[in-house]
Amino acid sequence: MMPAYRLETAAGAYAPMPLAPVLRHTAGGWVVAYRGTTAQVEDTPGMHHLALLLARPREAIPALVLEQSTPHLDARTRDTRRELHDARERARAGVGDALAAAFDAIEACHPTLGMHLRDSVSTGMHCCYDPPWG
Repeated sequence: MMPAYRLETAAGAYAPMPLAPVLRHTAGGWVVAYRGTTAQVEDTPGMHHLALLLARPREAIPALVLEQSTPHLDARTRDTRRELHDARERARAGVGDALAAAFDAIEACHPTLGMHLRDSVSTGMHCCYDPPWG
């Protein structure tokens, strides 16, 4: 049976093409690859959020956890219960905005991947990457 997606190698042979997008952090930003196309995207908090979501498909990850996973986090989000509520709301809004910016950046250089991610990533208090395959 022929794979649903395939990639022609330099030697002319066909190899299965991975269905899932690939995000790789580099010194110059992020390399994104999907369905045979590769592009470069700058390093932003949204790309860090997206990498964590793609690494854990179909898992609902709280926006606060995503926010705390970025390098720029300050200590104020880890204080009292009231501050935690405020931090959750800031995280929900901040992560949503950061992911939207990441989708825009990816869509500008890789429209197919950008559309796939917009269709497969849900945002809110919990975020999840839920691809259409297995």
